[in-house]
Amino acid sequence: MRVAIYIRVSTKLQEDRYSLSSQKLELTRYALEQKWTIVDIFKDVDSGGKLHKVGLEALLDCVDEGKVDVVLCVDQDRLSRLDTIEWEYLKQALRENNVKIAEPGNVTDLSNEDDEFISDIKNLIAKREKRSIVRRMMRGLRQYTREGKVWGKQPDEYHYDVNTKELTINEEYAWIIPRIDQLYLEEQMGLHRIAEYLNSVVKTSSNRKWTAVQVRNKLINPCYHGILRREFPNETIEVEGVYPPLRTKETFERIQATLQKRHMVYPSSDFHFLRNISIKCADCNHILSVRKGSTHGDSSKYYLKHAVEYVNNKCSANPSINTDRIKRPLIAALQDILKSEETAQKYFQTEYNEEDVHLIEKEVKHLKKKLLDTNSKLDNLLDLYLDGTWSKEKLDERKLSFEQEIKGLQEQLKNRENKLKLIREQRLNYNTVIQYFVIIKDMDRLLDEGDKQRLLGALFPTATYRPQTNELILHAIVNGKITLDITIAIDDKDVIYEERLVETYRKRYNETQQLLSENKWITFKELTRISPYNAKTLRKDEQLFGPYQYLMPAKGSKELAEYKRQRIVEYIDLNGKKSITRIAKDLGYSRKTVSELLNML
Repeated sequence: MRVAIYIRVSTKLQEDRYSLSSQKLELTRYALEQKWTIVDIFKDVDSGGKLHKVGLEALLDCVDEGKVDVVLCVDQDRLSRLDTIEWEYLKQALRENNVKIAEPGNVTDLSNEDDEFISDIKNLIAKREKRSIVRRMMRGLRQYTREGKVWGKQPDEYHYDVNTKELTINEEYAWIIPRIDQLYLEEQMGLHRIAEYLNSVVKTSSNRKWTAVQVRNKLINPCYHGILRREFPNETIEVEGVYPPLRTKETFERIQATLQKRHMVYPSSDFHFLRNISIKCADCNHILSVRKGSTHGDSSKYYLKHAVEYVNNKCSANPSINTDRIKRPLIAALQDILKSEETAQKYFQTEYNEEDVHLIEKEVKHLKKKLLDTNSKLDNLLDLYLDGTWSKEKLDERKLSFEQEIKGLQEQLKNRENKLKLIREQRLNYNTVIQYFVIIKDMDRLLDEGDKQRLLGALFPTATYRPQTNELILHAIVNGKITLDITIAIDDKDVIYEERLVETYRKRYNETQQLLSENKWITFKELTRISPYNAKTLRKDEQLFGPYQYLMPAKGSKELAEYKRQRIVEYIDLNGKKSITRIAKDLGYSRKTVSELLNML
């Protein structure tokens, strides 16, 4: 008997310690004792609640190719702890290929109803155990929080010592909180102006620019007056005196009252899938934002364009892009990335060889030299000023330009070095990248606009629009280390027009179908009388989307004969056997028609 061995653990920790090797040893020994031929060994380090795992999918491919008679695992829950639909899919794949599930000492034949029933019970128990583990973890976190212990990433204004479990003030950033409070309460600055001020004196801890949202988060976070707050399903836990205070409780309450008064406490309901992505125009290096255009009925048009203050800048492109032209190719690209490695290659490189490594090494060398040259130019600026070659204003202008160039080069160099490291460690491939994007599966169908906006903003913090090629390059940060560029070709205006045209036709077809469901089995002629559309339009829609339901078939057609025959059958089932004359009278058919159709029964 040909056997495929499947081993799985849920965490990398288990893999490193003992579980995979012990499973492999035990199952290999058992298969040899049974004198089975081992075809292959498949493994996963992943949750059992997911059907789409690399090892499991490879195993199913092997099953579909008819190479396996039995799948051997330590316990059925190693194979999967799937939801009902996914479990049925897995069973069907095994059953259709006459493949059994084996555990040491037991073989389950899914074509046997009793065996299948027992297998279903095992899967339900495994699912219940998984939920129980999650509940125990959440209970532990709740209790941990109630005891005033912190977990997860802490605010920049605090240091957390993992050894002593102590929180102390981070003096590098602690001054920001009282300064923000002063600007907001005493100087009556708005959130955007405070962000602009902070950008003029300091960057965030991640070396990014401050935003109004980040300022607001500082204003509403209770940790800065000592309170640890964690939100759980159906419960919010607050513990006082956990954080060293940077503002008083009275100041915090004043801030909340002021926020409410200024109507800043409520988030915007005008969500858009691009709104959380910082998009820069490659032509002028200015930011593009999502702007609301015309409104038709319940729907509005949105455009990607420069803010009003940048309209008259030096941007030769001055773009104004209907965002519908971005949405379709964006969704298509994300679906392609998730579909397979082959389709993902249209958007990014999935495999690297020695030549690729050599090219990146050359890039790193070039960036280091360029960085050294630019630093030298910056050092020489003072000499030009002292020699009287440049004015103080010219010196400041060039100094800022060089500093920005150095920062950009440093980011590029860090990105290339991290990329090189991941490639050498074989950690930059399709399987690792796909883990970053898997959360967007069915995004367009399952998420509302607000969730789409937040999710895409988290996946792609920044993007670049290239007017010359009419492309949008989305910049994802993979593994927190390297930038992965996903290039989207923006649709032409004709594509959007055609899509809207089809949507109009579909809406019209659905209206006609609704009319027929309310007036079943009327003739096409009768339909044209009650429909607002003419016969030519109705037939055109039918050709596009398929035959109408509940429409009386055309005279003399086979469909009409079948329809009449079916009505006679239903009549006899309901009223019993009647004479031809009676049936013809009740149904409105001729005696000849009834007689011919009865002879066909």
